[in-house]
Amino acid sequence: MATGNVIEKGPNNQNHKAAIMIGEEGASQPSKELLFKDNQFVNDGPSPFYFLIRTIFVRNLTSSPAQLVGNRLKGWNVKALAGPGTVH
Repeated sequence: MATGNVIEKGPNNQNHKAAIMIGEEGASQPSKELLFKDNQFVNDGPSPFYFLIRTIFVRNLTSSPAQLVGNRLKGWNVKALAGPGTVH
Protein backbone atom coordinates (compact mmCIF):
# COMPACT_ATOMS: atom_id res chain seq x y z
CA MET A 1 0.00 0.00 0.00
CA ALA A 2 1.26 3.47 -0.91
CA THR A 3 -0.65 6.50 0.36
CA GLY A 4 0.02 10.22 0.51
CA ASN A 5 3.36 10.22 -1.32
CA VAL A 6 4.80 12.78 -3.74
CA ILE A 7 6.84 11.26 -6.58
CA GLU A 8 8.57 13.36 -9.21
CA LYS A 9 10.52 12.41 -12.34
CA GLY A 10 12.84 15.18 -13.44
CA PRO A 11 13.90 15.98 -17.00
CA ASN A 12 17.30 14.28 -16.55
CA ASN A 13 15.87 10.98 -15.28
CA GLN A 14 17.12 8.03 -17.31
CA ASN A 15 14.02 5.81 -16.91
CA HIS A 16 10.87 7.48 -18.16
CA LYS A 17 8.86 4.28 -18.63
CA ALA A 18 7.31 4.18 -15.15
CA ALA A 19 7.36 5.78 -11.72
CA ILE A 20 6.48 2.53 -9.92
CA MET A 21 7.22 -0.94 -11.33
CA ILE A 22 5.67 -4.01 -9.71
CA GLY A 23 6.90 -7.49 -10.56
CA GLU A 24 9.58 -6.55 -13.08
CA GLU A 25 11.95 -9.12 -11.60
CA GLY A 26 9.21 -11.68 -10.98
CA ALA A 27 6.72 -12.14 -8.18
CA SER A 28 7.69 -15.15 -6.08
CA GLN A 29 5.30 -14.06 -3.30
CA PRO A 30 2.46 -12.17 -4.99
CA SER A 31 0.39 -9.76 -2.94
CA LYS A 32 -3.39 -10.01 -2.74
CA GLU A 33 -3.79 -6.24 -2.60
CA LEU A 34 -1.91 -3.47 -4.39
CA LEU A 35 -3.39 -0.14 -3.28
CA PHE A 36 -2.13 3.29 -4.35
CA LYS A 37 -4.21 6.03 -2.73
CA ASP A 38 -4.00 9.83 -2.61
CA ASN A 39 -0.50 10.05 -4.11
CA GLN A 40 0.81 12.80 -6.36
CA PHE A 41 3.01 12.03 -9.37
CA VAL A 42 4.71 14.83 -11.30
CA ASN A 43 6.42 14.09 -14.61
CA ASP A 44 8.83 16.92 -15.51
CA GLY A 45 10.43 15.20 -18.47
CA PRO A 46 11.65 14.11 -20.87
CA SER A 47 11.11 17.49 -22.50
CA PRO A 48 11.22 18.27 -25.42
CA PHE A 49 10.37 14.67 -26.39
CA TYR A 50 7.45 14.23 -23.95
CA PHE A 51 5.11 13.39 -26.83
CA LEU A 52 7.25 10.37 -27.82
CA ILE A 53 7.62 8.70 -24.42
CA ARG A 54 4.64 7.90 -22.20
CA THR A 55 5.36 7.61 -18.49
CA ILE A 56 3.21 5.19 -16.50
CA PHE A 57 2.51 6.00 -12.85
CA VAL A 58 2.09 2.30 -11.87
CA ARG A 59 3.24 -0.48 -14.23
CA ASN A 60 1.90 -3.75 -12.82
CA LEU A 61 3.50 -6.87 -14.26
CA THR A 62 1.90 -9.24 -11.75
CA SER A 63 -1.44 -11.04 -11.86
CA SER A 64 -2.60 -9.20 -8.70
CA PRO A 65 -4.84 -6.26 -9.64
CA ALA A 66 -3.66 -2.82 -8.54
CA GLN A 67 -6.19 -0.31 -7.23
CA LEU A 68 -5.45 3.37 -7.85
CA VAL A 69 -7.72 5.68 -5.85
CA GLY A 70 -7.60 9.48 -5.72
CA ASN A 71 -4.12 9.89 -7.16
CA ARG A 72 -3.14 13.17 -8.88
CA LEU A 73 -1.01 12.96 -12.01
CA LYS A 74 0.67 16.03 -13.51
CA GLY A 75 3.07 16.61 -16.35
CA TRP A 76 3.71 15.39 -19.86
CA ASN A 77 2.15 12.27 -21.37
CA VAL A 78 1.30 10.42 -18.14
CA LYS A 79 -0.90 7.33 -17.89
CA ALA A 80 -2.16 6.13 -14.51
CA LEU A 81 -1.90 2.33 -14.87
CA ALA A 82 -0.54 -0.33 -17.19
CA GLY A 83 -1.41 -3.92 -16.33
CA PRO A 84 -4.15 -5.50 -14.23
CA GLY A 85 -6.16 -3.21 -11.99
CA THR A 86 -8.55 -0.27 -11.79
CA VAL A 87 -8.28 3.51 -11.59
CA HIS A 88 -10.78 5.55 -9.55
